[in-house]
Amino acid sequence: MPSSPDPASPQHTAAARPPLHLAIFHALHDAVLLYDTELRIVSANRAAERLFHRPGQQMLGRNAESMGLRRFRRDGSVMPVEDRAVWQALRGRCAVPPQISGFEGPGLPRRWIEVSATFVEDIAPEVPEGVVCTISDVTARIEAEDALRESEQRLRLFTEHSRDMVWIADRQHHGLLYVSPACTALWGCTVEALQQTPQAWLDAVHEDDRPRVLQGFVPLAQGRAEDIEYRVVRPDGSMIWVRNRAFPIRDELGELICIGGITEDITLPRMAEAARRARREADARLARFIEASPAAPCVLRRDEQRRWRFVFITAAMATLCGRPTGELLGPAMHLGSLTHPDDVAAVEQALATMQDDLQPWRHEFRLIHPERGAVWVEARAVPMRDADDAVVINGYLLDISERKAADDEVRRLNAELEQRVRERTADLEAKRRELESFTYSVSHDLKAPLRGIDGYSRLLLDDKSHLLDDEGREFVGTIRRATEHMARLIDDLLAYSRIERSRPALAPVALAGLVQACVGERQDELQRRGVRLTLALGPERVVADTRGLQLVLRNLLDNALKFTTSQAQPSVEIGCCTQAGHVRLWVRDNGSGFDMRYHDRIFEIFQRLHRAEDYPGTGVGLAIVRKALERMHGRVWAQSSPGQGATFLIELPCSADTGDRYHEEPVQASAQ
Repeated sequence: MPSSPDPASPQHTAAARPPLHLAIFHALHDAVLLYDTELRIVSANRAAERLFHRPGQQMLGRNAESMGLRRFRRDGSVMPVEDRAVWQALRGRCAVPPQISGFEGPGLPRRWIEVSATFVEDIAPEVPEGVVCTISDVTARIEAEDALRESEQRLRLFTEHSRDMVWIADRQHHGLLYVSPACTALWGCTVEALQQTPQAWLDAVHEDDRPRVLQGFVPLAQGRAEDIEYRVVRPDGSMIWVRNRAFPIRDELGELICIGGITEDITLPRMAEAARRARREADARLARFIEASPAAPCVLRRDEQRRWRFVFITAAMATLCGRPTGELLGPAMHLGSLTHPDDVAAVEQALATMQDDLQPWRHEFRLIHPERGAVWVEARAVPMRDADDAVVINGYLLDISERKAADDEVRRLNAELEQRVRERTADLEAKRRELESFTYSVSHDLKAPLRGIDGYSRLLLDDKSHLLDDEGREFVGTIRRATEHMARLIDDLLAYSRIERSRPALAPVALAGLVQACVGERQDELQRRGVRLTLALGPERVVADTRGLQLVLRNLLDNALKFTTSQAQPSVEIGCCTQAGHVRLWVRDNGSGFDMRYHDRIFEIFQRLHRAEDYPGTGVGLAIVRKALERMHGRVWAQSSPGQGATFLIELPCSADTGDRYHEEPVQASAQ
């Protein structure tokens, strides 16, 4: 019997070594299955055993269905046999490109594989033809792709519905690669419009912010992030504030490939910050105002005992009350405890009324100061209801002690003044009565001797004229003329005195009627001297005293007639018009006139610009005119030049039923 070969011999080692192609077959990283024409597995490498968790011997002669494996597509639907790469390669006797599908089975987790199949002849001993199937486990890649796709979907879902605008631009900022729909709300334009015209993004930036935004491109181009706030002016003219946070996007090698960013509307936060800043400034101003104010601000609220207690005060209140702040805010202190006992009831009543009516409160009362004693204060407050529906008083107390002392002094001085006025009035009344008595005496006692002188001088001329020579008769004539002048002077002085003492009865007066009456009184003289009289009067009515205005018109007409005696054709014009709520009347003559340098002098009593021998008179007439018009709230003035006549104008308040009218065509009246 032959001996067994030695296992250690070279011949035994060579016989035990597997063929080279089998070693390579089992060393492949990808799983390899060999199928016959019945799609049964005839060979499987080690990678296939690991993929399907089965020894190769258990897979021989079987297919996927017999091993309990379920094949499915990417969408989860079952993959039919005819759609599989192995079947297509066998049927087409060709190579089928890689095909991704999934499988799962008993004890096997779901896996994703990439399958390629190739039809091969003489695939194995005793297998003339079949299919070589290469399977790569791409589960990690597919899961990564799915995760990436899901992430991208979530990101797109976020960007499509976010109120912030997400954008991606190329590294040179010449074009927008992506912009989210939020651009419509921020920039006021569509996504398509912004992508087609990228310059529209920069054009919408406020012109004052544009240089700063352009400067922000520099760090972005250098691969640094940038955070900037600026204003955007939208097509409808509205303006918003945005915050733009841009950042570089790099590839796996760290190279800058594009720029991304998020732009958010910060208008409301900006407005809120501005409001907070304004509030802080207002609070600071209020604090400064309170510190500088002479008043003592406070807030009062009723406690459970219905006492008005301080819940807020300032240092000024502590000074006003002469007590520390802590004491004033303490539970034992209230407004009634600080108020003068004589004023407590009135203050409580005023506060109760204010609480019921919720109307602003103002009251004056006294506080008790530990050192100063009674201190007068003025309280001003506005009541309101707080969150608990309780009435709260917001106001201040102002120290008015000095004002009260001044008021008392004023009242005392007023009482003294009223007493002095009464005494002065009584004194003036007594003097007025004395003046009336004096005027009566002048009227009777002075004129009585004048009447005697005038009477006896007239008798002397009538009865004894033959006993007198021419010089004697001239002396008697001079006496009579002086007597007449003295009588006229006394009458004018009495008239001036009556105007000074009288109280005019002001009422609406028609000017035309008074002027016609005055002219009628002098009709004989007008006709005798051949005076050309022109009247330009309308329905004007003035507020005046009838008797005083008659005296004014008589004196002005007499003055015009007197100073036209030397004219061959004397002329007088009387007219009026209404201007700015006043009626202006003028008396114009063509007499001798006067130098305007002496304008004011002619209205003074006893002042004359002409000799008495040329134009007789007392020098009181125009003074009477001025005084009468002053008493009727009017005025008088004159316009003249030597030898060119004179115009005297008076102005009086217009009556309410006259209106501002000017008569272009005055009524003409003349007396020859």
